[in-house]
Amino acid sequence: MPKMPYFDENTDSMDSYLNRFEKVADAQGWRKENYAICLSALLRGKASDVYSHLSPDKASDYDYLKEALLKHYQLNEEKVQIG
Repeated sequence: MPKMPYFDENTDSMDSYLNRFEKVADAQGWRKENYAICLSALLRGKASDVYSHLSPDKASDYDYLKEALLKHYQLNEEKVQIG
């Protein structure tokens, strides 16, 4: 399990959080096929909802999960700026 704080959508940028997660994972020598499950344990709120709505094969694909999270938070940021 990563020694990182949980993702907090009120204070964290998803892009920055994922970048930090990848650096920790690389430093710990994790295999990339384990990234998605490790990241999922750190997600809370809407980020956890994004993960839970993915099919099992997509949820275990880190690159797909990363893109889904980035897309979700980018769309939300655009809505906030427009609204």
